[in-house]
Amino acid sequence: ELAGNISSSTFDVVAASNIAALDLDVTTVPSSDVEVGETIKLADFELSETNDNEDVVVKSITLKLAGSMDHQDDLSDIVITVDGKEVATGLTINDDEEIVADLDYTIAADENADFVVTALVVGGINETVSATLTEVFAVGAETGISATVAGVPYVTATSRTIEGAEINVSFDKSDIDEARVNAEEVSVWSLTLS
Repeated sequence: ELAGNISSSTFDVVAASNIAALDLDVTTVPSSDVEVGETIKLADFELSETNDNEDVVVKSITLKLAGSMDHQDDLSDIVITVDGKEVATGLTINDDEEIVADLDYTIAADENADFVVTALVVGGINETVSATLTEVFAVGAETGISATVAGVPYVTATSRTIEGAEINVSFDKSDIDEARVNAEEVSVWSLTLS
């Protein structure tokens, strides 16, 4: 037998007609060869608040990388700019081959912002890389309700091949000459570059 009072919290209804919405417009990075040491675009897209109801806060974006390169080893210095200003630097690639950036960037109602994601290629010769924008998480600045984002996921960079030259270095001390007092032209090791 149970005895006592049962109570609950009061829930307020939220009007969903005034929430923010984002449209995605992507400038797909074309397929082309890139060289080691080059900074490449992984994404170039515009987010526009379309409902003109409230400002929208972009909380995070996620890019999924694909291709044959070892993304964690072969890409570095990942940067996100919005309208030409750096908003995120020092980004890394997780074990799921994703770049997840926490932003907290506000787009005014009925306005847009241009996002660019770049990375420095530091390896991966003869390998490929491509990217897909898989998630944009945004909320209304006033309501705090998740904004709708039309157009995600979207391939932002088609497959690109990494070019460059490799140098192999080998060190061999098996052909060392015996070093003696007053000896001339004594071989102490061999260094081979190929």
